[in-house]
Amino acid sequence: MGVSVATSDIERELRISDAVAGAMTPVMVFAIYASKFVIFTQVGYEHILGIPGIPFALIILLTLFGLRFHFRFRHKARPTRVSKRRIRILSLSAVLLGSVWGLLSLSLLSIGNTQDKMVVVAFACMAGFASVGINSVPVALGFSLPIMLITWGSVLWFDVFNGFVATLMFGLGSGSIIQFALAARETTVASIKLSLANTQALSDQLKAEEQLRLSEAKAALAEQKRQSDAAKMQRNMINAISFPMVLSHGNEALEVTPAGREQFKIADGPLENVAISDFFVNPEDQAEMINMLEQYGKIDNFELLMHDAEGGEFWTVASMRPLKYDGKDCWLNSIYVIDARKRMEQDLAAAKDAAEATLEKLKTTQDSLVHAEKMASLGQLTAGIAHEIKNPLNFVNNFSKLSIEMLDELSEILTLPLAALEEDDKEDAEDLFQTVRDNLTKIEGHGKRADSIIKNMLLHSRQGPGEKQKINLNNLAEEAMNLAYHGARAADSTFNVEMKTDFSSDVVPIDCHPQELQRVLLNLCSNGMYEAVKSSIAGGDEPVLSIRSVVEAGNIVVEVTDNGRGVPEDIRDKIFQPFFTTKPTGEGTGLGLSMSYDIVKQHGGELKLESEVGKGTTFRMTMPVNLTAEASQ
Repeated sequence: MGVSVATSDIERELRISDAVAGAMTPVMVFAIYASKFVIFTQVGYEHILGIPGIPFALIILLTLFGLRFHFRFRHKARPTRVSKRRIRILSLSAVLLGSVWGLLSLSLLSIGNTQDKMVVVAFACMAGFASVGINSVPVALGFSLPIMLITWGSVLWFDVFNGFVATLMFGLGSGSIIQFALAARETTVASIKLSLANTQALSDQLKAEEQLRLSEAKAALAEQKRQSDAAKMQRNMINAISFPMVLSHGNEALEVTPAGREQFKIADGPLENVAISDFFVNPEDQAEMINMLEQYGKIDNFELLMHDAEGGEFWTVASMRPLKYDGKDCWLNSIYVIDARKRMEQDLAAAKDAAEATLEKLKTTQDSLVHAEKMASLGQLTAGIAHEIKNPLNFVNNFSKLSIEMLDELSEILTLPLAALEEDDKEDAEDLFQTVRDNLTKIEGHGKRADSIIKNMLLHSRQGPGEKQKINLNNLAEEAMNLAYHGARAADSTFNVEMKTDFSSDVVPIDCHPQELQRVLLNLCSNGMYEAVKSSIAGGDEPVLSIRSVVEAGNIVVEVTDNGRGVPEDIRDKIFQPFFTTKPTGEGTGLGLSMSYDIVKQHGGELKLESEVGKGTTFRMTMPVNLTAEASQ
């Protein structure tokens, strides 16, 4: 069944179409300005200041006036009605713009050369034909026909073309423009009729479907109310919980209990841009929780460190369960704050570590005090014994030497009596003299050795060395190594050790007792050379002694290393005890390392042993750059 369309409706829609299609647009203005730019580029810009400038200025004013209305009404809805008066004004504006264009062509055709005139005529024709694209007959014809008529008259007046040719060309052009405009008009009318018919049919269909939509809307409202009531009930239940709980969808927080808002310092109101990840201190915890959810579908009692919106950190235990909320698959996060318990555990652990460290330090201090007390007592005892033995030993040494001298004198006195004896008696007497002399020599030698031991004992037990001097330990160590080497070479010409040094240039002079520290370094070098040579004789590598210095944490460290046999584990804690020696009887007194240990301690330093059996030994002497007052005394 056909749908009838009223003539008044067609006329109304046609006016609306003319008003909308005939309005000035930025594209049209751009095309007009571009054409004027090309024309004046051809004829010369100086003509703008002449008579052609007047119509050109009018064109600019008219186009800007049209653009003003365009930008004023561009965001408004399509008008529902347009008056005939508005259409007349629009048509008059088009005629005026076309006439001004024609006058511009007239003024340019009066002054240009043939090529310039051809360009002016060409753009006039182009403008006329371009207006066909405006889907409004009053505007299209009102703009194009004045251009074509005034330009045709100008061509005839200034004899640009042959009159007949010009009339034929502009006549055909104007006729074509009129024909195209009328054809577009017919198409527009047909389109309006079809649109109105479709609108009427659609209106009837909409009226028929309105009751169905109303019933569906009522059902949707009822369902929406049911879901809203259910969500409100869930929200009320969540808000009634007295501990922190968060309802989340993915990483988005949907609901937070009042206790949770208080704990995480979330402001009251909608949860906008609140993400669960914002409250994790360690992102690894969130990744681990996601893995647990994917694997088990829930989380129970997961301990993690969280922080509130202001950055305050606290320990929590989190549990998560799936929940359907507002049609979404969500997670209900139960969070229990265990910060006080966790802090207490950490404090207890720290206190335990501190107590253990203090206990270890006390044990070390106790061992040092016991060792120092033993050394002090032993030093006093040693000093007493040494002083007591010193006098008798002096008598033994002096009288043994005196006895040798007296024996020599007696031998001279008895030279003649001995010569008178029988040969056998004479030999027996001489053997007896020589035996006594040898015995006295041995007594003198052992007496001197005993005297040396007594001197070492006195050195070990004495409390106060001489005045301090500022000495560089690099120089002292090198001198001690050379003294030890040449001393060993003097006793045994076959003695040989490869000596290596690696002294740091960062070592600075320190205040010390150089004689004491040189005795320490000399003792360490002598022992190292001794062990390296013994190992080499036993089939080991060529003997090597190395001295290295370095600055570590405000201390100067001197290391004396040999490639000897090393010190066994079971005797390392005895190595610094007095009278303990690893050398065979007669080769060592056992006082050198003990005395060295005490000297280094008196300087506020430390002497340590590092050894590996079969590979060698390193004695590490650590001296502070700035000695303490106690060490200085």
